[in-house]
Amino acid sequence: MTQESLPPPVVSADRNLVELSMKAIVLGALLSMLLAAANAYIGLLVGLTVSASIPAAAAAMGVLRLFRRSTILENNMVQTSASAGEALTAGIIFTIPALVMMNAWNDYGYVKLTSIAILGGVLGVAFSVPLRRVLIVEARLAYPQGQATSAILKTGGIERDRDKGSSEAADSGYRWLLKSAGIGAAFKFLESGAGVLAGNVATSQAWLAGKYLFLANVYISPALLGVGYIVGLNIAVLVFIGGTVPRTESDTPINYVLLIVLLSTVPLYLIFSTALVDYPDRIAISIVMTALMLVFGFVFSSVAGYMAGLVGSSNNPISGITIATVVVSGLILLQLMGKEGVSATLGPIAVIYLAGLVCSSTAIAADNMQDLKCGHIVGATPWRQQLLQLVGVLSAATVIPIVLQLLDNQYGIGRPSTNPQAIADSVLAAPQAGLMQAIAGGMFGDGIQWTYIYVGCVLAVVVIALDRVQEQRKSTVRFPVLAVAVGIYLPFGLSIPVFAGGIIAWVAKRRMRNMSETDSTSRSSHAVLIASGLITGAALTGVLVALLAGAGIAVPFVAGFRLAPILALLGLVAIIVYLHRTPLTHSPDRLT
Repeated sequence: MTQESLPPPVVSADRNLVELSMKAIVLGALLSMLLAAANAYIGLLVGLTVSASIPAAAAAMGVLRLFRRSTILENNMVQTSASAGEALTAGIIFTIPALVMMNAWNDYGYVKLTSIAILGGVLGVAFSVPLRRVLIVEARLAYPQGQATSAILKTGGIERDRDKGSSEAADSGYRWLLKSAGIGAAFKFLESGAGVLAGNVATSQAWLAGKYLFLANVYISPALLGVGYIVGLNIAVLVFIGGTVPRTESDTPINYVLLIVLLSTVPLYLIFSTALVDYPDRIAISIVMTALMLVFGFVFSSVAGYMAGLVGSSNNPISGITIATVVVSGLILLQLMGKEGVSATLGPIAVIYLAGLVCSSTAIAADNMQDLKCGHIVGATPWRQQLLQLVGVLSAATVIPIVLQLLDNQYGIGRPSTNPQAIADSVLAAPQAGLMQAIAGGMFGDGIQWTYIYVGCVLAVVVIALDRVQEQRKSTVRFPVLAVAVGIYLPFGLSIPVFAGGIIAWVAKRRMRNMSETDSTSRSSHAVLIASGLITGAALTGVLVALLAGAGIAVPFVAGFRLAPILALLGLVAIIVYLHRTPLTHSPDRLT
């Protein structure tokens, strides 16, 4: 078990700074919605989401500077709520699109999808409450995103008073984030909105008198460069080839947590009962599934929370946990329901419902642990953070169905859109949801091609063994099996810009080794903010284009523009240079 000693919190337990303010609640809710929309797009496109805590912390400091006074604890509350949007979106997009892809749902209905998101997210927060003391205080796991976020927050100081001047170091990260977001947004608008840049460049060449045909394509996206930079070269390569306690220890009372879990059984039962409305024995099966959700949800939330402490949120195998949920629950329901008649149709649907709830709860639990780690470092009050996590969940849940429907109409999720105005050849792959559909449908249908499963299991064992060897060697090169799996599933063209981003991060890290520790840490943080801005700007613009199309607002589009591929490649090269050079050549305390 990885442990590390921590200095005293930035704000000691005997101090009572402003923490749970109205501006922190409102700003956290708004940022949660924005990050939910952005991560829905990028997660469906490439099958990976990146932790939103760092950009959320930078955005919080930037916005709160507009107020006369703010504190580090208010900043922490904002990023706690905001990061929930990214986490909850991951839980939903990895599973629920399978219901539309298998024609169980005609669309992303608002009430049913919001209900699943809220229930899964709230239970994720509840399940993480008893884990905080065990994993953060006693086990002292690292939680890398939590530590990085606390470092960002500390640059703004403990208390901020506009009348006494502002900190350039605190403001610069916000400006870097905004500028890179503008670059990503402009690129995406010129691609999806105006058609001046190509989103995908493909070529085919005949070699040796036509005996061999060479096919290649590259997805042109600054957002994918940002993803590759943040996850690093290691992951990018794998994707490319495949009571009376101190204030700072005051959690939400456990009796409140148990009450939330108990009350959740009613809506859980109703959700499953609705999904199984045509099944003769739906009452008994719905009761079983409610019990499975509570058991799987807590167990897998514990696993996800523990893994987040070791490898971080971005590398956390949440989709792998959800696949385990699909397989185990599918086998249980197969024994209870069989696969004859209506069971062949309703069985996979029930499994995906359960997977959506479990995945949402585990994603939120892992994210919450990172936020609580950050709070432990800066001296936040745990129960207040847990409350703001609920605010983030509720806020994100209100926009996720709208965003998914817009994206499905404009791009298509997991299959081409049926909308005649949709952008051609722009399908969002939704790799995890497609896999969930294949496994659940196969178990209740003609059966799964177990040979491929066995081959995959053998490969997984080999990859895991290699990863363990690297861990024992204390090597920085690791082999997380889920990264390999995503790389095998994704179209090759999507992997190229992710790989390029990973190379940029590797080169930058090597060049920063000769700098002082303070300078290197500051520049690394700003580089992450630039990459996050590219992701956020491009992703939000992708959602905006879909929103405009859904509202019937026509954007001038240059169809068949012959220079679009060349301009897109040149633009991507320019962004690569910007992402590489800016953190290395500019002072981290100012933006020019």
